[in-house]
Amino acid sequence: MQKEPSTKGSGSKTPLGSVALFPPREEFFPRQLPLSTHRELRQ
Repeated sequence: MQKEPSTKGSGSKTPLGSVALFPPREEFFPRQLPLSTHRELRQ
């Protein structure tokens, strides 16, 4: 019983963190680029 929740929590965190970090990271990169240009144009 202790191994079930422990493994599930660890496995859930690894795949969730990796998958969740992948999509947000790609969105942040392209988003930061346009944001930088917009900020420079605004300044």
